[in-house]
Amino acid sequence: MKRLRTLFRSYGLDALIAGSVSATLGIGIGVIVAGSHEWVNSLTDPTPYQNFSVLTGALTGLISVCLVTALYGLTTKYILRHTWFHQRLFLVSSSIAGTLTGLVTYIIVSLSARDYGMITHTGVFVYIDGVICAALGGGAGVFTGAMLSLIRGYESR
Repeated sequence: MKRLRTLFRSYGLDALIAGSVSATLGIGIGVIVAGSHEWVNSLTDPTPYQNFSVLTGALTGLISVCLVTALYGLTTKYILRHTWFHQRLFLVSSSIAGTLTGLVTYIIVSLSARDYGMITHTGVFVYIDGVICAALGGGAGVFTGAMLSLIRGYESR
């Protein structure tokens, strides 16, 4: 129990920051994707679809951070057998979490648009939008990971 308390004190704030940034990223991408779709007619209320996109983005962001953080911890401890901080792997993990958040949020919100009475993009625009969301997520993940690493002084450990 003491070990768990020490671990939470040292990395709890980082997990909260990474989780909140990832949830915010998912919400932002969900809002952007929901805003890019159009109504079938003017009588359709977009509020349920927008609420769905916000909730989906937040949950996707939190789940992706949890999964990638667990994967990072297992990789450094059991595969690489490191007990210290591995910055390059941390930045790659942050990028993967952001990319997952952006891409999965885009896919889920876009696929459920027709259920809410919205018209989606077709053709090559679907792929371009997906790549843009993944790139935004990956960039936000690397930026957040680099800032956490710089502020908390992980390189010196």
